[in-house]
Amino acid sequence: MLQRFRVITSRTNILFVEHKEVFGGGQVFLLNLATHLNKDEFQIHVLCSPNPRLTQQFGAHGIDIQELSLGRIQKSSNPFLIVANLWWRIRPTLKVLSAIKRFNIDLVCANDVFSFIACVFATKLSGRKSVLIVHNTTYPGAYSTRWILRAADRIVAVSTRVRDHVLSILPSAKSKTSVIQNGIEVNVNGDSARKAKPSMRRKKKMLVGTVSRLSREKGLDVFLQSLPEVFDRIPNIKAVIAGEGPQETELKDLSRELGLNGRLEFRGFVSDPLKIMSTFDIFVLSSRAEGLPLAVLEAMSLSKPVVATDVGDVKEVIGDDCGTVVASEDPRALSNAIIGLLSNRKRREAMGKQGQRVVRERFTLSSTVSQYEEAFLSLVGDA
Repeated sequence: MLQRFRVITSRTNILFVEHKEVFGGGQVFLLNLATHLNKDEFQIHVLCSPNPRLTQQFGAHGIDIQELSLGRIQKSSNPFLIVANLWWRIRPTLKVLSAIKRFNIDLVCANDVFSFIACVFATKLSGRKSVLIVHNTTYPGAYSTRWILRAADRIVAVSTRVRDHVLSILPSAKSKTSVIQNGIEVNVNGDSARKAKPSMRRKKKMLVGTVSRLSREKGLDVFLQSLPEVFDRIPNIKAVIAGEGPQETELKDLSRELGLNGRLEFRGFVSDPLKIMSTFDIFVLSSRAEGLPLAVLEAMSLSKPVVATDVGDVKEVIGDDCGTVVASEDPRALSNAIIGLLSNRKRREAMGKQGQRVVRERFTLSSTVSQYEEAFLSLVGDA
């Protein structure tokens, strides 16, 4: 059962808006941010599309959450689809506006561009300040995108490449756009705060895997295309893909076509991705587009070397010491990188240890949350 919103006027009331009905990296980011903001300074409310996993997670943390159909989206520069997208976002305006007024919201924070469309009219009508968090570089440079970017009072990009993409679409947004890189929870030893039990570790065969939403931008078809050569060269190995999404059937069909059955396992949705990551010898990111993926940081925190495509700020994070970065859309380069690391245990271990140090020093959740708190308070203070 959904909790009723509570109004606490002594704190800054923030309304987070999330349009996606999946539970992926963007939703994990939102959950981490909302549940770690200073409770003495912020009162959190959430409006989201029907999303049982996200609703359950927020409810378990005592966060006020309300489900509201925020419509359908298709990323496109097609004018007919743009109009359809806008219509699906205008529909919930009155309900969002009602929530803003009823709960005395001071600031509306949209978790990515299409979430912002769902609340932009309500923020303008109510006179509330808005923050738009942009996670990737897949948005078309159409008029509608420029309009959205103009409408936001503050834009936060999760990586420098995302910021550069935003400014390539709307150069005039430079003064209101900043970068706050993602971070994850780590304990005093630098490990991820949620660590897998030793019993979950598999060492009979080497294991290469990923945790990802099964959608085109994640490039999992490229990962699959890289595996036949890996399996030919390294007999004692298996591969795992954990996650769910719209491409599940297509990817399973491709797996059969490539003859991967028996050596590639689709695990589906996993409630504790770190638990399965801890069993990997190498973590693979094959994406076509990213900002700063949490999964890479989580794998590094577990001392896992990473083979990744050059998307978002991944190359900056991994460098030459924490893994190998290759061009996207290149199965041969991906397979060669995987084979190279699987063939060199000492190199894998050294990269894993360095990756853990990098996360501990540069990508902690506490640092990320502090920067968002400062951004939120400064914007409210300017109102």
